[in-house]
Amino acid sequence: MGLLCSRSRHHTEDTDVNAQAVEIERRIEQEAKAEKHIRKLLLLVREENQQLNWFKNKVTKQNKHAKVLEESLGILSEKLRKTAEDNRIVRQTTKMQHEQNRERAEELSSFIVFQEKDMEEFVEEREKLIKEQEKKMAYMNRGITRRCLIWRETLTHNVLVFIKRMCCPIFRCLSELFLNIFRN
Repeated sequence: MGLLCSRSRHHTEDTDVNAQAVEIERRIEQEAKAEKHIRKLLLLVREENQQLNWFKNKVTKQNKHAKVLEESLGILSEKLRKTAEDNRIVRQTTKMQHEQNRERAEELSSFIVFQEKDMEEFVEEREKLIKEQEKKMAYMNRGITRRCLIWRETLTHNVLVFIKRMCCPIFRCLSELFLNIFRN
């Protein structure tokens, strides 16, 4: 029995050692699996960190781009506001100048109409004065011509009377010549 006991004890010890060895191997396998799993997780974490860094860089670039776009939008908005204001001022100035030009055109038109009426009146008055002057000149010319003729006849008569009184043959010749000149 002793041997049996010792064998049984030994067997139990062997079984315990085997069980322990199996347990250790199982734990080693589990740890190896866990380590493999941890390595996979570390690889995933590393990949995710790389992806995270890539996304962080991408987000940083997009933020910078968004900031640049925002600044550009601000600058363009300010330029658009200034351009709109400039256009408003130009339209307003153009409108005022158009109104002033229209008023000036109306004034010039009224002035031209007034000048045309004045010119027509002036021309009519001038023509009337010219006709009156022509009538006066014709009347005066008739009067002067009549006076000249009377004066001429009177002078001729007086010269002839004077020459006849003188009774000189030379004077008679002269008197005839003189009469011929005045009669022509």
